Amino acid sequence: MKTTFKKGNIPSNRRECFEERVTKDGYIEIKIQDGKLNKNWMLKHRYIYEQHYGKIPLGHNVMFADKNKKNFDIDNLILVSKSEDLIMNQNKLIFEDKNLTKTGYLIAKTIDRTQKLKKEI
Repeated sequence: MKTTFKKGNIPSNRRECFEERVTKDGYIEIKIQDGKLNKNWMLKHRYIYEQHYGKIPLGHNVMFADKNKKNFDIDNLILVSKSEDLIMNQNKLIFEDKNLTKTGYLIAKTIDRTQKLKKEI
């Protein structure tokens, strides 16, 4: 089958590694590699977190403590489990003040642990 793409040609819309783009939700993605299709791009806050602390465990999210999707300061990124994230959202424990959000995280962590211990009994 004949195509308009020739082997070795580089498309005009190709992005270089470490270029950024914004998702429809307002998150910034960074291109981390070539040739892996959907795995070429990674959320920038997750990339920065992994550079400082290593691989993000399965079932965990990285959230912005001050709700600002463009504040990539490592002190503003919090690793939360999906259950802790759910508790924080349900109980409105996420604030624009990062210190309040960090306190909300500790509350959510306590609630999550308590719920899990109750299930074990």
